[in-house]
Amino acid sequence: MKPTLLLLMCCVLLLPVQAYEGETKVHVLDNGLVVIMKETHVAPMVSFQAWVKAGSITEREKTGSGLSHYFEHMLFKGTSKYKPGEISQTIHKAGGADLNAYTTFDRTVYHFTVLSEFTDTGLDVLSGMLTDSVFDPQEAEKELLVIIKEINMVKDEPSRRLFQELFATSYQELLYRHPVIGYEDAFRKLTRDDIMDYYRTMYSPSNVIISLVGDFELALMTEKVNSYFSAWKRLAVPPPQMPEEPAQLSYRYREIEDQVPFPRFYMGYHTVDMFHPDAPALDVLSGILGSGDTSRLYRRLVETGTAKAVSSSTFNPRQGPGLFTVMAFFDEKNYSAVRSAVLDEINLLKEKEAAPAELAKVKNSIIAGEIFDQESISRQAATLAGSYFYTAGLDMDKKYIEKIKGLSATDIKRVALKYLHFDSLSLVQMKPRKERSTLADLKQNARETSVVFDVREVTLPGGAVLLLLEDHKLPIISASATFIAGLLCETATENGISSLAATMLTRGTASFPRRSIDELVANTGSLLNASSGHNTLQVELKTLKDNFSQLWPVFSGIIKENRFTDEDFSREKALHIAGLQNADQDINKRCDKLFRKLIYAGHPFARPVDGTESSVAGLTALNVSEFIAKHMMPSNMVLSIAGDFSASEMELLVRKTFDTSSGKAFQRPPLSSPVKLDRVLSETEKMPDKAQCIVQLGFPGVNNTHDDGFVMDVISQILSGLGSRLFENLRSKHSLAYSVGAWPFKGFDTGSFYFYIATVPEKREFALAKMKEEIEQLKKVPVPPDELEKAKNKIAGGEARKFQSTLGLASDLGLSRTYWGDWRPTFTVKDRIKAVTSEDIMRVSKKYFDLDKCVIAVVEP
Repeated sequence: MKPTLLLLMCCVLLLPVQAYEGETKVHVLDNGLVVIMKETHVAPMVSFQAWVKAGSITEREKTGSGLSHYFEHMLFKGTSKYKPGEISQTIHKAGGADLNAYTTFDRTVYHFTVLSEFTDTGLDVLSGMLTDSVFDPQEAEKELLVIIKEINMVKDEPSRRLFQELFATSYQELLYRHPVIGYEDAFRKLTRDDIMDYYRTMYSPSNVIISLVGDFELALMTEKVNSYFSAWKRLAVPPPQMPEEPAQLSYRYREIEDQVPFPRFYMGYHTVDMFHPDAPALDVLSGILGSGDTSRLYRRLVETGTAKAVSSSTFNPRQGPGLFTVMAFFDEKNYSAVRSAVLDEINLLKEKEAAPAELAKVKNSIIAGEIFDQESISRQAATLAGSYFYTAGLDMDKKYIEKIKGLSATDIKRVALKYLHFDSLSLVQMKPRKERSTLADLKQNARETSVVFDVREVTLPGGAVLLLLEDHKLPIISASATFIAGLLCETATENGISSLAATMLTRGTASFPRRSIDELVANTGSLLNASSGHNTLQVELKTLKDNFSQLWPVFSGIIKENRFTDEDFSREKALHIAGLQNADQDINKRCDKLFRKLIYAGHPFARPVDGTESSVAGLTALNVSEFIAKHMMPSNMVLSIAGDFSASEMELLVRKTFDTSSGKAFQRPPLSSPVKLDRVLSETEKMPDKAQCIVQLGFPGVNNTHDDGFVMDVISQILSGLGSRLFENLRSKHSLAYSVGAWPFKGFDTGSFYFYIATVPEKREFALAKMKEEIEQLKKVPVPPDELEKAKNKIAGGEARKFQSTLGLASDLGLSRTYWGDWRPTFTVKDRIKAVTSEDIMRVSKKYFDLDKCVIAVVEP
């Protein structure tokens, strides 16, 4: 850009934002109604807006019904004075324009503009709508059908549906996850009592802001407002109830299908609310990345023909985290190019500050848009109402402009680094319905995957292995301690002890009682847990860097000096048994239990990982304490720590904490021979109260370090999930299954591979036959290249994603070092998966999937 033009652009930012001519007054009636009036004589018109603090997040027990949106329709349908259809006719006769309404998460807004000579008409109509709507039953029935059609239109409009799916995926607790328009089932259940109760509570004068801008005299308008609205009775408005959104700790992905000509995706990073100081910088960041035809993404993707459309935007709500979103449409062949370009551009914003000209351009655009809005009296009315709605003041727009003007390129880079990280990202992809679905490997080819992971391995005096990985992208530190334990190390009489021990680990240490641990974790927003599986027991911590010094003594104390009270043990044991009783009524878990008994006969894996009711009932607090002491010893520990720290300083801290110079060597459990079968083992169990039939067909497999295990992982992806072979054949084609899939299990010394289907009893044999057909197909016909690539990419995507979570990485490093004796396989799984060929799949299928030597477990009514 030429220097003179850059100078001119920068000068624009120095121009003061002139208030549009006219005097403004805020008038609060005795009943609590706020009326904002601005006298301006630029045109002989008056704009009316009523902002009601009633949106989809204020519907309380009717959340998801679309009740607020229903009012958007019904308030125009008649009052005691104006019969159905007369409101619109009256406003139009008054020279009216923009008669309409809209509903959002937190408000419903009614607006129209009339000639100033009809100001009384406007006030009469607006007051009648707000205070005297009759909700005529016949009109209500008509609008019910209209809204149902609107709900269906949203379903049929791919972009709106995709937008709703993104919010439903991004938010787990906040009410933004529900569509403003509501769900059809919930909407149909609304009664007239529901409607009238909502009207009598939310449509109270104290819950409404009226904004009037136009050709009138303030003193006279004040008198008119009092005349039309002072009799409106104040009602009790229930306080808003908004749950807190838990921090998003990992990437979320969802894939849907629809009748669309080409794929599209919507991705969103969790950010901030509208009052956060970083909100303006995120708006500018969005402008640089994907707002307008001169944005980075538009030039890179649309101008080159790689994408059909692309844009970015921000959602900064009044309460709770917002979203920074990117949307793109593209041809299927360009999906990888589009996703990589988006991630690449985001990373460029993190790595390098925006050029002065680019920053000035976007800031000017935002400021100009704010100023241009003031040309229209209807926009002025909206701006004034919005400012008061959110801040109880009238200068929110001016303050926003000042903040935009003060932003630097450093600010933009800072917020990109702070918020646009992978753990806070959700992505929803929509694909043409007839195409087979593909799980997006979002991180493939992104810059993050090119990071070289420099892991420092140290052996401590007591035999523990310490793995340290510095990761400074966020102020987070995660730690994972991995021990050989789990089901593999249990006897029949103590089955479930490892699972119960994992629960008790966080219930107290010698220095921190349970309540202190719970409060510290909650107050710092940290994650602290312990878990046990088939082969290992892990203790994990994830916390902000500033809180690490408080949490480290708790984490290390759990490992070194676990203490729990008899009272806590009795309570947790009772809860554990209750969970087992509940699981025993789960038909899927019953079938898996039966399958284990058959295929792992004589091996610890034949028992349930959480134990049985009788085995857990026999466990004592002493049993659990001894199990912990036996397995959580230094020589059996791999301690992996990843995050924002100095490796040398962290090593000193760990050495000081775990200063055992000698220790008893851990005795690994003896490894059993791999499971072998010489015939078909089949058993059926009855659950008379169930409707469906569960079938598991399985074969002996491999341990967790065998090369063929990677091939089995790919086979699982070919067979499982939406659009997979089993889904298409058994569910879509023959309607045999409620759910279907195939998965490998790999333990320290042995494993299995099983096929699963949930069907109806009368179709059991046919479903089993079709599963066997798919197994034989794997042996005889090479998997087509595109199908193979899709399956491998699904796994590779999961591997790539784990690199973005410090806790996921720390955990995986510990497991890899425990299983393989080396942490490096953590970073080579993707390459080993990519190396799998169709010949490998045929070879492994022939080698392991022998239908004459298999297990068939069935649970049915």
